[in-house]
Amino acid sequence: MRKTIYCLFILCFSVCLFGQNKLNYWNVLSAVTFQTGYSNGSDIPFDIPVFSEKLNAIDGKEIELEGYILPVEVGKSGHYILSKLPFNVCYYCGGAGPETIVEIISEKELEPLETKVKISGTLKLNDHDMNYHMYILNNSKLVE
Repeated sequence: MRKTIYCLFILCFSVCLFGQNKLNYWNVLSAVTFQTGYSNGSDIPFDIPVFSEKLNAIDGKEIELEGYILPVEVGKSGHYILSKLPFNVCYYCGGAGPETIVEIISEKELEPLETKVKISGTLKLNDHDMNYHMYILNNSKLVE
């Protein structure tokens, strides 16, 4: 009987540990600071992101994020925004910071949804081109 309880305890504990392996990349993306600077010879100052060591470590790596797909343009463009927060409190409509959104570039059309989705793609950090967001997820696809 004792061995059975011990085995069940070990089994439950290992399942709990297995579920903890996924890194919450939204927390890593929040590790950014800003300094005022200029982009591509522009005379207009803007906030340039300064990425942490943790962020630089995942640059170019495939990551998964959960969030809400927001449209950028009308029609089929392949460009979307993934927001950590729902539309009514996102970076554009609410008071959230720019670290709560990621630009999504996808070959397939994605439907803006009011429910959370999981997206995977290759993270690109952008600290020099103000025409794009500081976080870009290339080759993005929905995770089933």
